[in-house]
Amino acid sequence: MEFRELTDAEYRDLLGRQDRVYLSQLVEYGDARRLEGTVVQRVGLLADDGTPLGAATIYNQPWKKVFFRAIAYYGPMVDFMDESLALKLVRELVRWVKKDPRVLALRVNPFVHRRPYRDITPGEESEEARAVDRVMALAGATKVKGEYQDGVSVAANFLYTKDLGRMNYEEVLASTGNNVRAGIRKAASNGVKVEYLGTEDFAILRDVLDHTAERTEMPPVLPDDLERARQLMRLMGPETCHYMVAILDAEETLRAIDTELESVKEELAHFDELEKDRQLTRKQHNAREQLRDRINGLLRRRDKTERVRSKHGEKVVLTASQFIETPTDMIFYYSGGYSDLADYRGIYAVHNEMMKRAVQKGLRWYNLNVIPGVFDAEQPGYGLVDYKRNFHGNVEELVGTYEFAIRPRLAKWLGAVQP
Repeated sequence: MEFRELTDAEYRDLLGRQDRVYLSQLVEYGDARRLEGTVVQRVGLLADDGTPLGAATIYNQPWKKVFFRAIAYYGPMVDFMDESLALKLVRELVRWVKKDPRVLALRVNPFVHRRPYRDITPGEESEEARAVDRVMALAGATKVKGEYQDGVSVAANFLYTKDLGRMNYEEVLASTGNNVRAGIRKAASNGVKVEYLGTEDFAILRDVLDHTAERTEMPPVLPDDLERARQLMRLMGPETCHYMVAILDAEETLRAIDTELESVKEELAHFDELEKDRQLTRKQHNAREQLRDRINGLLRRRDKTERVRSKHGEKVVLTASQFIETPTDMIFYYSGGYSDLADYRGIYAVHNEMMKRAVQKGLRWYNLNVIPGVFDAEQPGYGLVDYKRNFHGNVEELVGTYEFAIRPRLAKWLGAVQP
């Protein structure tokens, strides 16, 4: 076996054989980080016939201006149930980063589940997680304590995803929660449309995300992160990196409301004519009252849409989002919306569009991405968990982050490893 830097083709070959591929494992993500000036290396272990057996993308995080901490985000990729192979790969990773005298430490966090979940209820620890722990211990790693939501500098350890399996779109939609289905229906009835945009329109996403950060517990998106998202779209192309907005076309919506109003008024007039000749039955009376309620509701919608048009114009951006495809997942990467326009349910029009696309592309996982590891409604951050639970998926808890002190004394002195 040989351990060396991999070509893009060799690395993609291994990616194509993985059960799960996360964003930071993509070639394009590494290339986007290189454009920022980050040192990125794709290295791996190959069999005698040249078949890649395991790999990792290593990102060098600048440390105290002169040094680096090497990080393999959501890697390495290897069969940890083959513990001898996994151990060899991890030891070779350590040797590789040690070649650079400026590297103080190495962190890895394999995309391996600590335990399965049914929604937010955990099951038993997995055998593969125990194998990861054994391999890391034998290789000399220490488990990093804490979670990212606690301010610890580690990759997020909890995600929320929906397994699409072999379902068609109608089955996927039926398997979501009432709030999701109602939101999709309301967005449609409001005339909300989804429009795809290009990198030249990224200022819209920035403005929406800034507004979202101001009104929620979410941290603001840094300019470097947004530039990375823009570069990802440029490198991946619109077929696998999607940037879209939910749009309210005020004129079109008002026209649809007026058409529906005329139709409902005609139905109401029919009952009024009937009542001239005879007393309405209870069923007919209830139906007429329902029509009156619909008219009142339509008039309220019309009034609100008129106010929105006068404030925001004819075409109104409700939400802006970015989704990224890997070979296995449709990942909900960035999203935000304007709070005063939330009633139009623009985000559900976006999710409806992207769930359809995930099914069309044959992607198994609708990945709603990072959540804090809190499952108590009284804890800060639970609101995000609760929102994603409406899709009727499951928590994914990963094994966590492990670190190697490459130069132990210096790494501890400079804080590159946990004390």
